[in-house]
Amino acid sequence: YFQGLGSMTPTAISQIVEQIFLVVFSLLFADIFFGKGATYGKLMMSDTYAPAWGAAGATSGCGIGAAAGLLFLLALFFMRNNISRKQIKKDMTRIQDSYLTVFRVLIITIVPVILSTVVYNLCGILDQSIYNHYMDSMMLEDIKTVNWGIYSGKFKVLINLPVALASAMCSAIVPSLAASMSNHDNVSAKGKIASAIRVTMMVTIPCAVGLSVLGKPIIEMLFPGDGTLAAQMLMVGTLSIVFYSLSTLGNGILQGLGKMHVPIINAIISLVLHLGILWVMLAFMDLGIFAVVFSNIFFSLFMCVLNHLAIRKYVGYKQEMIKTFAIPLGSALGMGIVIFLLNLLLALFLPDSIACIISILTGMVVYFVFMVLLKGFAAEDLVRIPLVGKYLVRFIK
Repeated sequence: YFQGLGSMTPTAISQIVEQIFLVVFSLLFADIFFGKGATYGKLMMSDTYAPAWGAAGATSGCGIGAAAGLLFLLALFFMRNNISRKQIKKDMTRIQDSYLTVFRVLIITIVPVILSTVVYNLCGILDQSIYNHYMDSMMLEDIKTVNWGIYSGKFKVLINLPVALASAMCSAIVPSLAASMSNHDNVSAKGKIASAIRVTMMVTIPCAVGLSVLGKPIIEMLFPGDGTLAAQMLMVGTLSIVFYSLSTLGNGILQGLGKMHVPIINAIISLVLHLGILWVMLAFMDLGIFAVVFSNIFFSLFMCVLNHLAIRKYVGYKQEMIKTFAIPLGSALGMGIVIFLLNLLLALFLPDSIACIISILTGMVVYFVFMVLLKGFAAEDLVRIPLVGKYLVRFIK
């Protein structure tokens, strides 16, 4: 609703509120339920109750966080009721849709989006099932659990962080694109698509390079234990950050263009091809958990290609390559070399975590400088950054 009115601020604040409540109550209830489970476990002579109850307590924080975000938006909605009433009085439209019509449109709009998400999540479930069956057939039950835990609990967690930007970009671009299409303004729609892809690539490409280069120190800083396997996954699998970001953004663009069914079809095609590649890599190439990493790269790549072909078909969009991909990639590779050498040097006389943090911060500055020197920034993209955009433009000039 608020995005439809052209304001992303309520959405952003509600998500921050949701995360704060989620973290606080997840930790609180995990602790309380763990204690209850431990007591019950002693009575039942079992040590499995405490962690099971603790996990159940932690999941309750998700519901509380979502409720907090919803309550914030509802409060904001009612606070601006007077403004809404004034706007309704000024509205010259004489046709008013019934609630049934509105809900029908919402359902028709929402279902394809949900189905696209279902296919994405189904991909992970099928991956785990196929991988587990293969490892069981090879009598490697213990290794499969450890490897999948590292893949889902470390590798995927870090991979999904930059991809979240593309999800946020989808939320921002869908109402704007829908407005352009309703006005039959293809030129404006193409400009918005180009800008969204360019901004997403400016962020996700350096993230992919940074995680690949500093994978091991980042893993060991964030997670206890040996980070070698997770670092190896990051080294070879960060390309999926770029492809997943592009495919996620492509889904949003197609939804904004009113082609809700297309991402579902593309996702199903990509899923089938992905599962075939996964089975070949497991059964004939014996790549183990890396078969899952590589096959997911292919899944996101197939989605990118299919979505791009669809966008080109419906609005005649042709992708610009130099500023969108080549310059960010060149800047990111230069940054990667600098932070790799810097981290090696700093690790000689500083704790690994401190050396890693300094390298990351230095990498941000180095990437920014390279982008300026290569003229990779467009003023109209930067000026949209809240609070600091106009100052960045002045500084670069």
